[in-house]
Amino acid sequence: MLALAKKYQTSIGERVGYHNVKFRKGRIQDLRLDLALVDSYLAEKPVASTLDLARLNDYCSVIKAERPLVTDDSVDLVLSNWVLNLRMRMIFFRSSRVGGGSSIRLSSLRRAQSARDKGHGL
Repeated sequence: MLALAKKYQTSIGERVGYHNVKFRKGRIQDLRLDLALVDSYLAEKPVASTLDLARLNDYCSVIKAERPLVTDDSVDLVLSNWVLNLRMRMIFFRSSRVGGGSSIRLSSLRRAQSARDKGHGL
């Protein structure tokens, strides 16, 4: 999906008249970790041992601190098709600028409501 979004980013921007959207590869649970940087690291240094895993974890800690994917108070709007629990909402609010917001896909909300109605919880 990310590749598809990036493929049409320029043409859509030209059609609507502005280019103020960024698509980034990350985990919704940790918006500071840039997974594109992690992919590049792993391409050069695959994890083959627990020592390699420790080095990867150290690298992730460094890039989260020095080169975060999304910094606090930097986003106007976060769009997601994931059901957001309270923890995810707190991450979005930390990332959103004052007056910013978040939006999630309605079908996700319907599935969440349906699960609650059936007693499955979330």
